[in-house]
Amino acid sequence: AGCQARAGLSVMSLMMRKLSTKTLMDLVLKATAANAHMNRDALVKDSLRPGMFFHSGEQQIQLLRDSNPVEALPEYHGPILFINGSKDHHDSDARWLAACPNANCELEIIEGADHFFTHDDRFMHHFIDRRPLL
Repeated sequence: AGCQARAGLSVMSLMMRKLSTKTLMDLVLKATAANAHMNRDALVKDSLRPGMFFHSGEQQIQLLRDSNPVEALPEYHGPILFINGSKDHHDSDARWLAACPNANCELEIIEGADHFFTHDDRFMHHFIDRRPLL
């Protein structure tokens, strides 16, 4: 992971240890309310389904720290599409592309999107339109 991702995981870990489940969910909902295009229901379901806010957050963060998807990429020989928002961090983009095992690898930067673009109604068409290619 890039420097910014590692820093983000450290902040998330600290928040998981220091804040209550209710406070964490309130922060998620507040962030959702700040973006009128954010699909609140999808974000809440995606946060709750894996148990991120129910005492398993620290284990999930550790899994993210321990995993190294860049090392696993050479084992995959199908098409790869990396998608990143223009308002998100880009310190690992070149590393991801360099690790691709074949020429069928692409990075798409979605203009105006941030880290939570997958829950933003303005950008859903990027996934629907590209799905047949994946």
